[in-house]
Amino acid sequence: MPEPAGMRVRLSEVGVRSTAAGVALCGLLAACGQATLTTPPADGQRSQLSTSRGPSAAANRHAAQREALRLLSLARVPPGAVAVSSHPLSLDGPVLGMTAASSLVDRTRFWRVPTGLDATIAWFRAHPPRGLKPSGSSSGGGPAYQGQPAYLMVGVGYSEPDRQGIQDLELAIGVATLPGGGSAIRADGMAIWLDPRPIRDDGPGRRMRVTVAEGCPARDTRAVGVRSPAGRAPDLDTRLLPAATPTAAAVCDFSGMNGHPANGLVRSRLLDQTSARKLARAVGALALGHPLGEVFHCPFADGTASVLAFSYQGRPDVDLWMDRNGCAYVSNGRIMTRVGNLATAVMSGGRAVA
Repeated sequence: MPEPAGMRVRLSEVGVRSTAAGVALCGLLAACGQATLTTPPADGQRSQLSTSRGPSAAANRHAAQREALRLLSLARVPPGAVAVSSHPLSLDGPVLGMTAASSLVDRTRFWRVPTGLDATIAWFRAHPPRGLKPSGSSSGGGPAYQGQPAYLMVGVGYSEPDRQGIQDLELAIGVATLPGGGSAIRADGMAIWLDPRPIRDDGPGRRMRVTVAEGCPARDTRAVGVRSPAGRAPDLDTRLLPAATPTAAAVCDFSGMNGHPANGLVRSRLLDQTSARKLARAVGALALGHPLGEVFHCPFADGTASVLAFSYQGRPDVDLWMDRNGCAYVSNGRIMTRVGNLATAVMSGGRAVA
């Protein structure tokens, strides 16, 4: 059964805002729980918006499959390595772990070598894969248990930058000791493909409407997001802001439930056209694609949020709701995505006119 589309809920009694299906909500001054992004709708259902242009989910999936195989092909193994079809329990998964997402592609190969753990991992460190950058390392081991021998394990990882429709491109190589001598090797070529369709923001609750001319309200109590402008605005179903150039912008920062007063306005800024355009470009740089079935842990959340209002010539103002902590998302009242670097752009300010 498919999971429901992404949604935002704000609990007034604890001041916690969560985003996406399957979120474990957080209490005040506590670490957040686990969130799960949407999976594809079942046949005949439509829980996410689709776009008519750009790459498709199927194209991104095929590209991730190709990239995972290519990354795996970059794994160089020591002389004397023999390919095998099975692996010890100590190498039952990628050595550096893996992202919990149903759109993860993982291609794997195994070998055995006569050399010991230290010599084998030293060989890999001396022969890194061409074109990749080191992304981490790991080590561990375990005692003998229920008939399984004790073991030691070391891993190294290498990565490439994200690209359109694909993220988390990585080659992970693990080496573990074998009973009686020698070592086992596991190599994983991994990539996560993105569904390019924006996630709907259709959660229930109070929606705010802010305009540049009227300025920031004194509180955002019980608000779960912003309201989309009245009338037809089909471009806001596929992008967070219009393609047009904003003439000005307002930034309203609210305190959340740990503020004094709770959910109160703590700062407001009116940006001139130059700063509004710069902030709009930062919004436009956010990727709307997302992994499917992604599970992640959210940091501390207390409902702190900002509302960004942009004014345009010849059309109503467009608002964005931006979570400042927890499962940080930004939404225009119709679609949403992760905040990414937008929070930094908002805090950097720009030129205010009031």
